[in-house]
Amino acid sequence: MLAQFYLHQYLRTAMSSYLDKMQRCFDEWVSKTGYTLRNKNIILAVSGGSDSVAMMYLIDSIRKRYSLNLYVLHVDHGVRGFESRLDALFVNNLSEEFNIPYILREISKSKKISEENLRDWRYKIFAEESERLDADVFIAHTKNDNIETILFNLFRGTGPAGLCGIPFSRNFGHHIIFRPILFADRADLEILLREKRLNWREDKTNSDSTFTRNYIRNEIMPLFYKRFGMDSLDRILNTSLLQKQLVDSES
Repeated sequence: MLAQFYLHQYLRTAMSSYLDKMQRCFDEWVSKTGYTLRNKNIILAVSGGSDSVAMMYLIDSIRKRYSLNLYVLHVDHGVRGFESRLDALFVNNLSEEFNIPYILREISKSKKISEENLRDWRYKIFAEESERLDADVFIAHTKNDNIETILFNLFRGTGPAGLCGIPFSRNFGHHIIFRPILFADRADLEILLREKRLNWREDKTNSDSTFTRNYIRNEIMPLFYKRFGMDSLDRILNTSLLQKQLVDSES
């Protein structure tokens, strides 16, 4: 069912606005994944980038319909100096605009901390806030991130599980991590933000292709699109979901 959803979602183009499109695709995504949304406490992990701002807007747009209690959590890694402080201020202001409580957590001011350690610290903070607020955590991974993860795992060597990509949800202590826009293409999310005249922050380190993930995103993926078309994402994800079904059936 999820494989079918990925295969056909990108064909939905005849809607009155990108918000309509995203809301309908989101509703279908939640239904397909089996996640129970109504009456939840939800922490939105918001960096200030386009993906997380789009997630924040989309979830806020359905807040009343699903009776959601929302929080915005911004983690300041402290590795980009003044730019990091501007990110935090931007998310704070956006939270005030959306009337959502804002939580700022800081990790370290050290510039030598590794990307892997940053991720571990970030998820530690997610766990602490999830328990404190009795809330699930929403993370703004997109299907572009999913493709990049699959390719990253493939290039460095992986087993069957590594080809399954990013899970749409997983248990997280007494709560759940859910990825509500894993169905969405980053380009569509940016169109939604422009349609609604919402700004976002650009992390300049994302353009540094010395990092493997950035190299996949900036150098390899454009070649995929040029050679195989934009819908190549959906075909790869369809194969990944079939792989996941196989792995699950054997576990």
